[in-house]
Amino acid sequence: PNRCVPLYTRADRIANQMSAAASSSSADAAYAPVARAVEAMRQSLREAPERFAAASKDVGVLQKLLRNPADQPEEPRFRKLKLTNATVARVLATTGVREVLEACGFSADAEHLELRMEATDTAAVARLSSAAEAVEAAQRMLQELHWIATVRDEVPSLAARPWAADGAAHALVQACLAAVSAPASDPLALAAKIPWVRRLNRLMFSAELQECRSSLSPLASVAIVALQTTSLELIRVGARDVRSLVEVSQCLAQLWPPGEARTLDARLDFAFACMEAALPPAGEPLELRLRLGRRGGL
Repeated sequence: PNRCVPLYTRADRIANQMSAAASSSSADAAYAPVARAVEAMRQSLREAPERFAAASKDVGVLQKLLRNPADQPEEPRFRKLKLTNATVARVLATTGVREVLEACGFSADAEHLELRMEATDTAAVARLSSAAEAVEAAQRMLQELHWIATVRDEVPSLAARPWAADGAAHALVQACLAAVSAPASDPLALAAKIPWVRRLNRLMFSAELQECRSSLSPLASVAIVALQTTSLELIRVGARDVRSLVEVSQCLAQLWPPGEARTLDARLDFAFACMEAALPPAGEPLELRLRLGRRGGL
């Protein structure tokens, strides 16, 4: 019988692998100027807290300017930017934006920035898509830094420190946990903790606050104890601040890994502690209020 002939010989496979590697290396080399331009933009913008809000908006526009021709390369209007357009002019004035566009293939004449590429140029489309993703990540970074800078301005002890993007998230997380962990000996001290509970809740659930969550992760056990203590304090003083209790519960639910026996045990222990905190001192009567309502004719 005839022997089956392999579709590819070993030499063919090696040749194909080398070709793929060369193609990948070529793509990486083509994208390198884009990566450098995005990183330069990112580094320059992260040290200007007074510009975070505006820069975040402008970088969001840049992301669209790159995403549109990547998603619709056959559409000519997405490949030409009019320099006299107010939005385009504003965005181009943001540090690093023009350099990113030029690295992606845009070139300027007297009136326009134009991307000269064929709709079938898959390498150029891939480069634009990668650039748009990198720029989107830079926008999220600016949104996070803007929030951190805003909180710093609200807290004198933090505002007194010189701004540095490196370590800003970690410093804020530590300040947040220190404030929530502080003992509350009276209602005023307890009230002072509530804004920090709000910040901790936002830190844990806002999508753009990634660096803050990374800084919080190794301190989860500290956060759990602080939040439990605050919740029990709120219950003991008979606080009617339901929102704060809900936010504390949300944070604890996020910090306790689901599906683990120790998580269930911790939640049960905390539930019993909350019930005990809600009880009046021994010997005092417990008042229970019952509200009746009419529903369905009953």
